Amino acid sequence: MFFTLCIWIVLWTPILCIINFINDFNLMNVAQVITGEKQL
Repeated sequence: MFFTLCIWIVLWTPILCIINFINDFNLMNVAQVITGEKQL
């Protein structure tokens, strides 16, 4: 059971990191559109 839990965490950690990265990127784009500014 503990081994399965370790595998589950190892598999989900990078997925959650990618999801968080995409969400942060989308929030920055939305904020730029709302403020009408293009910051690169």
